[in-house]
Amino acid sequence: MSGDKKSYWLSSGFYSILQRFSTLVFNFGSTAMLFRLFSLDEFGTWGLFLTISSIVEVARSGLIQNAIIRFLSISDKSEHPKIISASFTLNVILSLSTILLLVSFSGLLANVVLKAPALEYMFYYYVITTLILLPFFQFQYIQQANLDFKGVFWGMFCRQGLFFVVISIFFITGYKPDLINLVHLQTAAALMGAIVGYKFAHKFTSFSAKIDQEWLKKLFDFGKFGFITNLSSIVSGSIDQGMLSNMVGTSAVALQRAALQVTNAVEVPTNAMADIVFPQSARRMHQDGKEAVKYLYEKSVGVVFAIIVPFLAAVMLFPTLILTIVTGGNEYLKSIQILQVTLVYTAIIPFDRQAGTIFDSTGRQKLNFVLQICAVIINFITNYFFISYYGIIGAAYGSLTTYLISFIVKQILLRKIYNINYLGVLKHAISFYGEAFKLIKRKLAR
Repeated sequence: MSGDKKSYWLSSGFYSILQRFSTLVFNFGSTAMLFRLFSLDEFGTWGLFLTISSIVEVARSGLIQNAIIRFLSISDKSEHPKIISASFTLNVILSLSTILLLVSFSGLLANVVLKAPALEYMFYYYVITTLILLPFFQFQYIQQANLDFKGVFWGMFCRQGLFFVVISIFFITGYKPDLINLVHLQTAAALMGAIVGYKFAHKFTSFSAKIDQEWLKKLFDFGKFGFITNLSSIVSGSIDQGMLSNMVGTSAVALQRAALQVTNAVEVPTNAMADIVFPQSARRMHQDGKEAVKYLYEKSVGVVFAIIVPFLAAVMLFPTLILTIVTGGNEYLKSIQILQVTLVYTAIIPFDRQAGTIFDSTGRQKLNFVLQICAVIINFITNYFFISYYGIIGAAYGSLTTYLISFIVKQILLRKIYNINYLGVLKHAISFYGEAFKLIKRKLAR
């Protein structure tokens, strides 16, 4: 491996994993305190709000993020101002459309679909956050496209850190905020992140005198499938909470989120690796062909899988202790069985997530789009069936079934298109342990 490639992976990996880790720590810490401050119903309502806001943010990423990273990565620098201007225009259009939908359907979503009336005014106030997130995410995408993960880290660090610090003050002083207070706090945190993001991204940001219609169309055509794919992906992952709220109640959502809060640790290496692999796979496919993509997938998933297996094993052995640390115990210990089922499909997530990254980055967005739409349909059916028969734990059964089906189908397609083999993933995972053991041995010998 050349020095430049080693430098890329080390630098990018360091800041990307640091960003994911700090986000995990801040989210874990603030959520652990909110578990103790709120009742089951209150925390369930807050969890539903986070789910809907995540859908909005991830959908935005699908339309703009992958497209701007791909084209800034492979286009001549003279085209960059046109690409940035066109992507910013799409960002504005999507943000305004989101605001219109929130204002129009918040009441229906809160009162009828989710049966959580407190959500209605939370969504109205979230409109302000949506506007502020427009420049925040634009700066993040531009930095990722330029392989500068330092600014991405600091922007997210300040956004998540401010929220964590204020929640810590509430917890220490014994002050219990209402749900609207938390929405306002999110708005302030987003503003802080946008200001910091500008400091790092402005050197890469230049706009053209006018909006280039050709680039606008090219970005939209590339991003439209990513938009629907990302939207369907997070909707698929959120169906369980929405259906639990409708069919059982918001307290059931709180129990589900208690289990998910534990397994969210897996998102750190998985998402960090996806951030690194996407721009690299786009370039390597363009330069070196399918063999390079095969190596990237098997290596990246193998490393992530090797990292998460010890964590999953520890949680499986000590679920009561882990849940008590996270939630404070009490009523949340009812989610032990949910956690154990969740751990099984959590092991599949790296395979599934990186498959989508590879499909998108190599120009197969239509395929990924179809797969995600099918996953949404399957997850809706399985969750409805299992929740109807088994109650709260049925949501975990439904999600497990969907992930297993998705895993099998995607592995078949990866083998057919790129000659990717899951056995190659296991080979890299075992190799990772060997390399880690040798490294530790060398350190101890000094």
